[in-house]
Amino acid sequence: MTTLNIILYFIGEFSAAKAKKRNWGGPLTWLGRLLWIVPIASAFAGFCFKNVKMANIYDLIEAQHGIRFKNTKMGDHEFEVTKEMAAVDNAEAKAAEKVES
Repeated sequence: MTTLNIILYFIGEFSAAKAKKRNWGGPLTWLGRLLWIVPIASAFAGFCFKNVKMANIYDLIEAQHGIRFKNTKMGDHEFEVTKEMAAVDNAEAKAAEKVES
C-alpha cells in the first residue's frame, strides 16, 4: 500500500501539468523526479542483494554483555549468563566512586 501511495504521489507531483503550473523547466522537473527515483531504486537494490556479511546480533550481545538470549519464539526474552560480568561490575563500581567523590 505504501508503494502505491508513493507511486501515485510521484505521478501527481512531477507530472507535466504540475510542472507547467509551477513554471518549472524540464531540468528542474527531472531533478525533483530524481530525488524520488534514486532512493526508491536504492531500496529495491537493497532488497535484491542480501549477501552482506554481518555478525549475528545474538553473538554480538553475548560477546559484549555475556548473556545469550534463547530466542525460541517471538517475544521470548529468556537468557542465560555465559560469562562472568566482572568487567561490567568494575566499570559500574568506578562510575559510582566518581559520583561519590
